[in-house]
Amino acid sequence: MKETFRFHTESQTILADLYTPVGVYMRLRDLYAQSALMESSDYHDQSHSRSFIGIDPIASVAVGHGVATIHMPDGTTAQHDITHDFTTADALLTNFHMPFSTMLMIACAFGGYEQVMQAYKVAIDEKYQFGCYGDAMLIVD
Repeated sequence: MKETFRFHTESQTILADLYTPVGVYMRLRDLYAQSALMESSDYHDQSHSRSFIGIDPIASVAVGHGVATIHMPDGTTAQHDITHDFTTADALLTNFHMPFSTMLMIACAFGGYEQVMQAYKVAIDEKYQFGCYGDAMLIVD
């Protein structure tokens, strides 16, 4: 059964030289406990970089102690036991990400910090392209 939910969105555009997205988020996260900062970056063209801050979510998914809990916008809640019937990834195809980025930390978590940093050293020495339109690497577990 497909359900439809109505919601209202608001947006505001502010100049990045006045406020940083992280600075705005740090102020809002204390007021709205379930806020989230999402950023989209194009390292080749700053005019396409966007930041989104979501506050006061209408739905959520939480996983803990072997149970996935889904809260729907109409107030209903569904819980699903997480069994051992699922598998994890044994390979990751990803770009060479920029230093200090979240995506770089995800690659390190999957492939091991030392191994990924060694791949980055080779990438720098060989002048690979970094960022979302750059070269990619395959990490195999």
